[in-house]
Amino acid sequence: MVGTGATLMGLGAIIEKVTGSSTPFTKMLKVMGGALMAFGALLPSISAAFKKFGIDVSTTIMNIPIIGWIAAVISAVIALITLLVTSAETQGQATKRV
Repeated sequence: MVGTGATLMGLGAIIEKVTGSSTPFTKMLKVMGGALMAFGALLPSISAAFKKFGIDVSTTIMNIPIIGWIAAVISAVIALITLLVTSAETQGQATKRV
């Protein structure tokens, strides 16, 4: 994202230099480029914060005795159903195999 932002900013500067004036389009390119550069720099921090938040919420829920056990059982059932659905073969796949 940082590279894309820098490219947009550079493109805006080149267009400005070639035309000799600053147009709304070149201003928009520069603003979008700056925003992409800032977002690209912030993305790892945002990702780490969301991971930490998810772990904290999971730990908190699992520490409440009844609710934690219920949540753990529901998670296990969902994981088991997902595993069975993804590993089960359809009638067409079974026919092909034979």
